[in-house]
Amino acid sequence: MDLPCEAARQPFGEHEQQRDDEDGERRRDVTQAIQAYSDMETYYRPICESNDFDTEKYSGFVEVQNTRIKDAILRAGFSLKDFAQWLQDDKFKNLQYVRQLPKVLPVKRTREVFRLRVTNLLQARHHVFLGHGQGGDTDVKRNLAA
Repeated sequence: MDLPCEAARQPFGEHEQQRDDEDGERRRDVTQAIQAYSDMETYYRPICESNDFDTEKYSGFVEVQNTRIKDAILRAGFSLKDFAQWLQDDKFKNLQYVRQLPKVLPVKRTREVFRLRVTNLLQARHHVFLGHGQGGDTDVKRNLAA
């Protein structure tokens, strides 16, 4: 007898494995959300005035839970406290630009342009691409374009 539901035709063990995988993903997502909230409270809230705390910045802390992003910040000599300050200073035009940090921070010149001279990450990339300041650098441009 054929069962109408495709899922019912799968061996029982496959259902358990799929459910275990989904449970693991949910646990990871919840753990990540809790850590993002904790980081926001630890690093961002202390630098904000009571009327200046922007809950929209939470998304930036969710992004920074990505190991590649967090490692790029730490390897470049910065901390999550620095990251919180960048959020406070609106260094990211959109919080999706947080994902660009692993491309920008390893390159000394773009790191310094981002940190010192420009107001946001997008401007740092444009500054280097357009050759302002010290001229164009092919390796820097290649890294930022990737």
